[in-house]
Amino acid sequence: MMEIEFINASNQVAGGAVAGQLILQPKEDVRIQASSVSLHWRTEGRGDTNEAEVSKVDLGALGDLSSRDQRRFAFELPIHPDGPITYDGTLIRVIWEVRVHLDVPWGWDKKQVFPVRVVPRGGV
Repeated sequence: MMEIEFINASNQVAGGAVAGQLILQPKEDVRIQASSVSLHWRTEGRGDTNEAEVSKVDLGALGDLSSRDQRRFAFELPIHPDGPITYDGTLIRVIWEVRVHLDVPWGWDKKQVFPVRVVPRGGV
């Protein structure tokens, strides 16, 4: 099981940071040889699509994780003040997300995406 506990769950402010804790409680014993948490934005809708990685934190090798244990890893991902804000329009959408990648040797990597909402400084 993988989840994120965000410090500010509702809105993330452009120019601020997405901060929280990655919570891992695997269903079975697993070895993690590399891990990262990254912040991305992407567009979808009509016209060209675009995507960018804004920031990334490498958590490194986490070693052996037991199904009996819950482990927490703090992270902070800066948001550039000039980046796009979340937008849900008719023709285009700007979507922000935190992506977690756990590299499992000789097995399927674990990946999960968590949506976040980025608003301009001063609110919506």
